[in-house]
Amino acid sequence: MSSSAASGSSSKGQSAPAKPYLATWDEFAAATERLYHDNPTKTRLTVKYQHAEGLIVLKATDDKTIYKFRTDQLQDVKRLEKLTALLMRHMTSRGTTASHLA
Repeated sequence: MSSSAASGSSSKGQSAPAKPYLATWDEFAAATERLYHDNPTKTRLTVKYQHAEGLIVLKATDDKTIYKFRTDQLQDVKRLEKLTALLMRHMTSRGTTASHLA
């Protein structure tokens, strides 16, 4: 199994309902970078490993918008490492601009 599709947002004051997953890693990575750029103090990335299914489930959220992605591919784990490193560089740098995210 590789990955599956979509994103969502919730109305203010309500918890976000479970949403389907983005279809590709590239969509998830780009959406996560945009989310961080738009709201760096609220954005967080969570990683869950579901041993029974052999899946890694990723969720990026700023409490208003949620992007999810799941995979069982080793190459996506390597991509996660790169995305995490990129986000950490943005978090530790001063004056992050949109050009750094492109």
